[in-house]
Amino acid sequence: MQLQNQDEIPHDPIPVGCAKMNQCQRCNIYVLHRGEIQLAENVLMHVPFPDDCSSNDSSSNSSCSQDEDEVDNGNSEIPKSSVAIEIDCNIDSGNGNVSRPERAYWSLRVIRDAIFGRVYTGLVLKRLQRPYNDGINSTEWEVTFNRCAIKEMNWDQIRRNNSQERPLHEIWIMQYLQSHFTQQNLRNQNQDQNWELPNEQRDVDTFSQVWNLMTETNIMMLLDVFTDDQNLYSIMPFCEGGELFDYVTDHEERFPESECRYWMGHILEAVDNLHRAGICHRDISLENFLTTQDGRLLVIDFGMSLRIPLDTGGDRHLITRQVPCGKLYYMSPEILNSSPSFDGHAVDLWAVGVILFMMLTGLNPWAMARDTDAQFKYMSDGYLEQILTEWDMGLSHDAMDLLQKMLCKMPNDRLNIEQVKNHPFFNGPTTRPNNITD
Repeated sequence: MQLQNQDEIPHDPIPVGCAKMNQCQRCNIYVLHRGEIQLAENVLMHVPFPDDCSSNDSSSNSSCSQDEDEVDNGNSEIPKSSVAIEIDCNIDSGNGNVSRPERAYWSLRVIRDAIFGRVYTGLVLKRLQRPYNDGINSTEWEVTFNRCAIKEMNWDQIRRNNSQERPLHEIWIMQYLQSHFTQQNLRNQNQDQNWELPNEQRDVDTFSQVWNLMTETNIMMLLDVFTDDQNLYSIMPFCEGGELFDYVTDHEERFPESECRYWMGHILEAVDNLHRAGICHRDISLENFLTTQDGRLLVIDFGMSLRIPLDTGGDRHLITRQVPCGKLYYMSPEILNSSPSFDGHAVDLWAVGVILFMMLTGLNPWAMARDTDAQFKYMSDGYLEQILTEWDMGLSHDAMDLLQKMLCKMPNDRLNIEQVKNHPFFNGPTTRPNNITD
């Protein structure tokens, strides 16, 4: 996906579509766990009813859609959103039967607060092929060993939101990415470019399929999206390792170059896959990568992401100026200075360069990417290697050369992602962190 022309008129981002979600209820049910039946409290379960559709959209028996900020019949004080919701009622169009959910989610404990609510850790439940009875109680559900993270977001807080965090936008981006890579994999397996996927194969259905798709792309994927009268629930596989930011701060002040190559390989793969799918993340940072127990990285937090405008040949356009967003350390100069246009690939790779700088040195490169910041001015003007040498960082010439070429002030002077991957820095040895298991 080449940049069409640096001097062209910029284009608006491609609009997003409808975020799909299922109606659910929170309930207490009996489950089979380690051979015994026990009571599971706070279980989220899809509860499809034919009335869901007729009450929301009289013209359709499969879905309904509304503006993001009009879910409670509208609020004139809330700005309109470009994201809609589509509630899937799972009605069989042939005979009107309601399909049975095959998964449910047992919410266990709060692990952290979130902007619009909180995040729970939980376990995935699967429906048994036949009910299990122990002579006292009966259940249709079994506890699996698959852990999940349940992000619970309050609808009232979402409606009052004045920040750039857009949960429905984020959900649509994730669903788009999931569908994109699922279809890509199925096409590759079929080897027929003209083959059209049947509807029932367009989405990822099982935990293992979701996990495999994540490890192939280094992108966080969804298990389910639920809604009820009070909350929106975004459900994803749970990552044992936590944020990359915590890993960096909890370990040595800086990483050896060999370990940086390991982590950067995953980061570059994630960003490359986003860009190939036509997505600019806009908030790449150490905080927005999660580590898995086997040492993979997954990029998260797509609330500020944009769809990159493309021409008919698939080359990308510059994007029109947007409200600056992201974390200050990672913002590129063109975003921080509200330039009339920006390249979606270049701003993400700038942030990747900042991450590499922090890993190699244990320091932030500057307070902000403006010429009023003396450190930024000198480093981005070509003196980065000289400064790091004076600081006696002990970095190789290849490491400092890569940093300099990723952190050029002018976007068209920076390396693209293929040039970064092929830089001599990555020809050196790679070391897996000691606490990672295969």
